[in-house]
Amino acid sequence: MQIIILFKQQSNHEFFYRNKSLCLELIKNFKNIKFLNLYGENNFNVSKKYKKYFVKVKKFKDLKNFFHASKKYICISFVKKNLQNIEIFRLLKIKNVTLVEIFREGDLRDTKYFFNLNFLDNLKKINKIILININFIIYFLSFRFNILPKTDFLFHYNKNSADQIGYCFSDSYKYSLFSILKKFFFKKNIFFKNIYLVKVKSDENFKQKIKSKKKYIIFLDSCFDHPDRSEYDSKPTIIEKKKYYIEINETFKKIKNFIFLLHPNSDYLEIKKYLKNILIVKYKTRFFLMRSKLVFFHESSSIIEAIHLKKKIISLDSDFLGKYFKFRNKLYYKTYNFKKINLSDKKNKLKNIKSNVSNFLVISKLKKKNLVSNNINRIGIKDIVNKIKNLNKVYF
Repeated sequence: MQIIILFKQQSNHEFFYRNKSLCLELIKNFKNIKFLNLYGENNFNVSKKYKKYFVKVKKFKDLKNFFHASKKYICISFVKKNLQNIEIFRLLKIKNVTLVEIFREGDLRDTKYFFNLNFLDNLKKINKIILININFIIYFLSFRFNILPKTDFLFHYNKNSADQIGYCFSDSYKYSLFSILKKFFFKKNIFFKNIYLVKVKSDENFKQKIKSKKKYIIFLDSCFDHPDRSEYDSKPTIIEKKKYYIEINETFKKIKNFIFLLHPNSDYLEIKKYLKNILIVKYKTRFFLMRSKLVFFHESSSIIEAIHLKKKIISLDSDFLGKYFKFRNKLYYKTYNFKKINLSDKKNKLKNIKSNVSNFLVISKLKKKNLVSNNINRIGIKDIVNKIKNLNKVYF
């Protein structure tokens, strides 16, 4: 039995970093395992210790050649179900691969499309909505007529069946899918054979208690010009970017033990030009989050981990974030009742923050129900791995 993990649009290092606990558990339990980076151009690799497990697949024909008729395969897919990837799923069907999908993020997924009146921007968004619906229809019919493979095992943090299906296709499915079609799409037996509720990633990442002193004040970067911002709102200007980082620099440059934790999509060298007086660290979010005493953020999935760690959290707003990030920022501080401060408001400089750290809310007791933290009947990473092990007995 060969275990393969498929992923796209990430470097080996980024995928490993984002899914480290799962990757390590899989490597520990399966000798015959390969991580296939599909068509990736980013060469940022994992450490030497794990390089042997990663394979770069340059073209679709290379992926086809990877499968041998004499072998049985279990595929853990992190590939989105869109038209661009339909040939990949068709290949998995032809090769009779046992398909597994895992969703453990647990972050807030809600979004919306229209934030401005720019005709061309909105025309692009309307076009995308149409394409997403076409995508749903094609996949639905392909599953219905057994052209594409059903997912044999879905491990998902969300107990809502519509979300389990929808998020496999698009993070914005709620706002993209025509309501008249939803009645036909959301039938679990068409898409999945078995579904297991799992603990969110942050539930398991922080079981180990850290004895180190909690001394750091950290900021979780959102990537100022993240592709989602351009897609849902508009691309920020160079002037907006410069003014935003001036705010960050002026606000935090004199704060002791402050660390700017860079988003994986952010360019270190570019950001360092703006934040000359601030310590910037990339790919160490979890390490410093566990050792932090106060967390600042705009919008970040890592904030869920901060909540589980019961950190003191402050939501930062800015006049330069754009409407999409402001929408996402509001979603978090309203859901979890965070303290909010606008960096662009000169009255709320960090001297006020610093003098009142002990008074900041971590999370309202009334809002805890919004966290996906009810672990009753939910399984963890080791349980997931054991079920994959058992597939060898049941299917092969």
